[in-house]
Amino acid sequence: ERIYNQQVAKLLLKAIEALPERERALLRAHYWEGKNLLEAGKELGISKSWASRIHAQAVERLREELEKLTG
Repeated sequence: ERIYNQQVAKLLLKAIEALPERERALLRAHYWEGKNLLEAGKELGISKSWASRIHAQAVERLREELEKLTG
């Protein structure tokens, strides 16, 4: 199970690295720094609404990238 979790983490990091910088920054602020989308958006100079759109786009790109990486 530990090895599986490590493999999943590596795939996820690789997928995140493939995202555009703005999307990576938003995900980093939201998930790793614990900021809500309003705070993360403000940090990037965008509205909460726009941050929400970027978040949805980033999640979709991650899903697509993970599908590519896992076949």
